[in-house]
Amino acid sequence: MRFFAIFLFFLTQIFAEPLSVDEAVKIETSVSNSQIEFKFSVDESTYLYADEIKFKFGNSDITPILNLPTPKPHKHYQIYNGEFSIFIPLGIVVGNGGNLENFEIQNSFNACTFDGFCYEPQSFEFKFTKSNQTYQILKIKKNISNFNAEFDEFSQEEKIANSFSQKSFFGVILLFFGYGVLLSLTPCVFPLIPILSSIIVAKTAQKNDTKKSFFISLVYVFAMALAYAIIGASVGFFGANLADYLQIPAVILAFCAIFVILALSMFGFFEIKIPQILKNKTNANGGIIDVFIMGFLSVLIVSPCASAVLSGALLYIATSGNVALGASVLFSLGLGSGVLLLAIGLGLGLPRPGEWMNFVSKIFGFLLLFMAIWLGSRVFGENFALLLYGVLGCVFAVFLGLFDKSANLLKKGISLFVLLYSILLLIGFASGAKDFAKPLENFSITKNSKNFSIKFVETTTEFKKVSNLRELNEIINSAKKPVLVDFWASWCKTCKELESDFNDEKIASNLAKFELIKVDLTNPNSQNPEIKKE
Repeated sequence: MRFFAIFLFFLTQIFAEPLSVDEAVKIETSVSNSQIEFKFSVDESTYLYADEIKFKFGNSDITPILNLPTPKPHKHYQIYNGEFSIFIPLGIVVGNGGNLENFEIQNSFNACTFDGFCYEPQSFEFKFTKSNQTYQILKIKKNISNFNAEFDEFSQEEKIANSFSQKSFFGVILLFFGYGVLLSLTPCVFPLIPILSSIIVAKTAQKNDTKKSFFISLVYVFAMALAYAIIGASVGFFGANLADYLQIPAVILAFCAIFVILALSMFGFFEIKIPQILKNKTNANGGIIDVFIMGFLSVLIVSPCASAVLSGALLYIATSGNVALGASVLFSLGLGSGVLLLAIGLGLGLPRPGEWMNFVSKIFGFLLLFMAIWLGSRVFGENFALLLYGVLGCVFAVFLGLFDKSANLLKKGISLFVLLYSILLLIGFASGAKDFAKPLENFSITKNSKNFSIKFVETTTEFKKVSNLRELNEIINSAKKPVLVDFWASWCKTCKELESDFNDEKIASNLAKFELIKVDLTNPNSQNPEIKKE
C-alpha cells in the first residue's frame, strides 16, 4: 500500500501541469511614509532571474539605483525565490518629476520552474492614487512587447518599433529622417553613387551645370522617397497581414530573383533601360521620367541595409493602422537616405566616369548576390546557403585578381583571404554546419601536451521551423517517424541549455530517430496563442 502511494505521488508529479504564473509568483504592494514595498512570494517550485527583474518610472529604468536583496546562485545564474521584498523610495518618484498624488511604476520579471518549465516574460503596471492620506493601488497586466523591457534577446525591430511609439507625430517623422541620414552612410547606398553619377554625366551637356545636376539628384531622391511612402501607406492600410505575406516562400524567392537580375545587370550581361514609349516623352537633353524610374527602383538596392529600421517601422505602422502616418514617416526616411546623393548632385566629390565605375558596379553585383542568398536562406535553409556563399566567394576571389599577375599585393591578399574562407564555408556545408560565422562548428579540437587532433562531430539535429498551427499539423500528420516538438523562445534560458545539449554526439544520434520540429514562441503574434491553445 505504501509502495502504491509513493508510485501514485510520483505519477501525479510527472503528469501535473505547472502552476499558472499568477499562482507561482504573487506580488503584494504597499506604501509607507517614505517608500513603496513590492513583496514577492515565489512558490517553492519556481524562481526569478535576478538580472531580469526590472522597474521603470515613466521612461526611466530605475532598477540600477534600487537596493536589491542578495540573490542566490543556481546553475550559471543568480536567482530569487521564496519571499523577498524590493523597496522603492518615494524620493525617486519626486526626483524624476513625478506627482506623489498620482503616479505609475512598471515592473517586469522572467520566471522558470526548477524542473525546466519557463513562463513568458511578465510585465505589470502599478497605478498609485492618493486619497484621504492612503493610496489606492491598481495592478494592470501588460503585454511585454509594450513594456520595452531590456531582455537581451528582444529583436532589434521590436526595440525600434517601441522607440517610435514614445514620440509625437512630428517627432517620429524627424526620427525617421535621422535614421535615413544614417542609412545614407551605409554600404548599400554606395552602388547608387555610380548610378546617379552616370545619369548626371549623361544628362548634363555642360560639365559644371550644378543646378541641373542638383535637380536630377532631387528627382532621383524624391522617387526613392515616394517608393518608401507607398510601402508605408500599404502597410498602414493592410496592417500586419502584409508582413505575413512577405514571409511566404514564393514572395521571398521572388525578391531573391530581383536581386539576381539586378546583379547580372551590374555584371554587364544586359542593361536595364526604360521602355521606349517613356523615352519618347522625354526630350533629348535629359527628361526626368527615366531618372524618376531609376530612383524608384533604387529602393530595391537600399532596402536590405535598412532591414532592422524598416522592419521596426513597418511593425509600428501596421500596429497603428494609420495610412497617412505610414506614408509620411517612410517618405521622410527616403528623403533622409538620399542626403548623400543630393550632396553628389551639388558637385561634392562628383566622380568622373571611367573604368572604376565598371569595377564598382561588379563589386556591388556580388553584394546583391550575397543579399539574395541571405534572404533566400529562410526558404532553402542555412546549410545550403553555406554552399552558395562558398561558391560565390571563390568566384569573387578570382574576380579580385587571385590569378592576375599584375594585381597589387593588397588585392592579392584580400582575394587569398576570401578564397580560404570560402573553402571553409564549403567544408562547413559538407559537415552540416549552418552558421556563416562558424563554418567549422561541427568539428571539435582536442589538445594535449604533445599534439592536437581535429574530430568531426556528426550532428543530425535538424529542426523544421513552423510559424503557425496549420504547418505544425501538416508535418505531424505526414511524419513517418515519431515527432518531437521543441517549443522555443529567445527569453527562455532553459531552452538554450537544452539547445546546447542537442549538439552532444550521443543525444544527436538518438534524435535522428525523430521528426524534429521547432516552434518559436518569442513574440506574442497572432499565431502563437492558437498553437499554445492546441
